[in-house]
Order: sequence, then C-alpha cells, then structure tokens
Amino acid sequence: MCARLLENRIGNVLAWLNLHSSFASASRGHVLALKSKLGKNPRGNRSINDYLHDMQSISNELALNQNPVKDEDLVAHVLNQLGSEYDHISSAALIRGSALSFPELGDVLRDFERKLQVSDTAVSSMVATANSTQRHSVSNSRFNGGHSSTAPIAYPRRGQQHLGSGRQTRRQDGAHSSCQFCSIPGHDIKREKKGKKKKKKEEEDEDDEEKKRKGERKRKRKSGRRRKEEVEEEIERTGKEEERGREERERIPAWEWDGRPREKKR
Repeated sequence: MCARLLENRIGNVLAWLNLHSSFASASRGHVLALKSKLGKNPRGNRSINDYLHDMQSISNELALNQNPVKDEDLVAHVLNQLGSEYDHISSAALIRGSALSFPELGDVLRDFERKLQVSDTAVSSMVATANSTQRHSVSNSRFNGGHSSTAPIAYPRRGQQHLGSGRQTRRQDGAHSSCQFCSIPGHDIKREKKGKKKKKKEEEDEDDEEKKRKGERKRKRKSGRRRKEEVEEEIERTGKEEERGREERERIPAWEWDGRPREKKR
C-alpha cells in the first residue's frame, strides 16, 4: 500500500517537472520573440499614436514575462525605427543632456507629426492652386488660338521647402550682416576666407623669393671672398718666387751674371 502511494506521488512530481520544463521553454521562446520584435518594428506608414501604442504593448508583455524593458532602452528602440523624417528629432534626443522618458518622447513626436501634417496640407494646396492656374492658362490659350508658354511648376517635397527657405534666408541675411573677417556689410565669409588664404599664400611666396635672393647674395659674397683669397694667394706666391729669384741672383758672382748666363773666363 505504501509503495503504491509513493509511486503515485513520484509520478505526479515527474509530471509536474515535465510540465514546468515545457512551459519554461515556451516562455523563453516567447520572450526572445518579443525582444526581437521590439528591436525590429519600424514605424512605416503608421501614425505616431499607433506606433507608440504597439511598442508599449510589447514592453508590457515582456514585463509580464519577468523581462521588463528599461525606459531608456524603449526610447532608443523607438528613435532608431521612426524613419528619415524624424532624423533630427533622434539626433536632438541623443545629444540631450538629461534622459528623455517615454511619455516625454511621445509628446515631442506627436507635436512634430502635427507640424508635418500642416506642412503637407500647405504644399498640397499650393500644388492644387498651381495646377488649376495652369489648366486655366492652357484653356485660355486654346480659346485664343495661341500657345501657352506656362511651364509646369515643381514644388519641393516634404522637408525640401524648409531647406530652400533656409538658403534664401541665409542669402538675405548675408546681404545685411557684417563679415566676421573685415566687418564690411554684405561681404561673403567664404569669399573673405578664400581671399585670406590667397593673401597668405602670396605672402609665403614673397617670403620664399626673399629667402632665395638672400641665399643668392650670400653665395655671391662667398664666391667673391673665395676669389679674393685666390688672388691674394696668387700674389703672395708670385712675390715669393720673385724674392727667391733675387736671392739666387745675389749668390751668383757679378762677372757671371749681367742679366743672362755667361761662360766662366779662363
């Protein structure tokens, strides 16, 4: 009786261990799948609200499986998968001094999304107005029997109108601002930098030419001193030879030397 009871309990324990092992294995696989989805879940065409809600749901499910996601990790996953339109938002968040919480990030992204929608609406309205004007011009030209020279108007895509306006603003501001180098209004900084570099190069070339001239003068002085020394040595050698000749003439008797050699008298 006791042996049968013990066998039943051992069997129950083994069944529980097998069940726990199978559930634990399935749980680990589910956690890995959730983590992979969290890191590979681009926004695509979804709205910011839908995207943030999806990412928050994945994070909550991981927390229920004893694998909570840190707030800063969730923010990093969101910023890395927003898309190119939100690149400068991601850059600003990365260089921010303090950490950005998930709710704060949501507020920033929703506000930026509203601005993009307003910009898209304005561009669409401008394109529609331009197309209507163009069609009206074409119809008038056909009615009058002439040809319209109105070219199709190309409007920039999202983000490009801001870049163009920025360049125009910089040009207009440059016309009234003073140059940082010469303090003259209307001068271009790039042109001034180029002029500075050109002037510096000319000064360096002049310095090189001056060094060459100084080197040439120095070589000429050396050559002159060397030539002078050679002449002095030649004069000194000639003087020594003349002195030696006088000494030899003085040793010869007068009857043997009158300027040319003679035979000795017998």
